[in-house]
Amino acid sequence: MIECIHTCRALGDACGVGEALNNLGLVKMAQEDLAPARELISESLRTKRQLGDRRGISSSLSHFAMIAARSGDAERDARSPQSSGKSKSAGPGRPSRRHIAST
Repeated sequence: MIECIHTCRALGDACGVGEALNNLGLVKMAQEDLAPARELISESLRTKRQLGDRRGISSSLSHFAMIAARSGDAERDARSPQSSGKSKSAGPGRPSRRHIAST
């Protein structure tokens, strides 16, 4: 996974970097290594926000909630600077993934 992050960075693939960071964060969370998981998801979220990736932002925020639930510190994580702030690309009228898949 780390090799994937390095390769994506070398190629300038920010989307790939964001996904790889997110996935590595999920691995760390599954291993109950929550501090590194939070850091990786946070970096993934920053990358996804820079790209305007609304689905990716939503996914990272969801993973923050999962980490908070596991750590027992949901209130602090809900106030975290990484999870506050809105995506500038967010807005109504965009079809859901389910809707897109069915068309």
